[in-house]
Amino acid sequence: MLTAAWNNPAASAFALLGTICFIGWPLCRTRRGMLLVQVGIGFGLHYALWGGATAALVNGLGAVQTAASLLFGTSRRLRWLGFAFIPGIVGACALTWNGFPSILAATGQILMALGRVQIAPSAMRALVLSGTFFWLAHDRIVGSPLLIADLLSLATGAVALLRHAAPRCTPLAMIPSHRKR
Repeated sequence: MLTAAWNNPAASAFALLGTICFIGWPLCRTRRGMLLVQVGIGFGLHYALWGGATAALVNGLGAVQTAASLLFGTSRRLRWLGFAFIPGIVGACALTWNGFPSILAATGQILMALGRVQIAPSAMRALVLSGTFFWLAHDRIVGSPLLIADLLSLATGAVALLRHAAPRCTPLAMIPSHRKR
């Protein structure tokens, strides 16, 4: 049974710390930087203290996968380990089944897991943010205050995607005169 988050100070503290990291990770430029900030997202602990079993378990698996992704880096031989967490997420969903919220939590975490194994920061950012949409729906349905964190992370993620996807433009005044023709 879910309890009000504000009735549990520890759950609120993990939600606050996680929110700060969840808002900040998309702004990192490198894959390693994004993963380092994601390590601080303690939403699994928040959900565990709040009573959300599926969300707690899949977030815990996500935290372990984040740490593993940092350890194996971009090694082709070890990247497969990141994919190995996906069946675990599906199993966690089945084990702690709570209807549609479980599907949303598992789908969101699977997309995030797929994002963490990407080498290119833009691909990682896009997949992890797409998973955030499912967490947004999950948190809306279960009444989690992390809905605010989801919205803020999507906003900073959209800014980061636009910032990194925009072509680098050089003002005409900065082009040497012999190249302006």
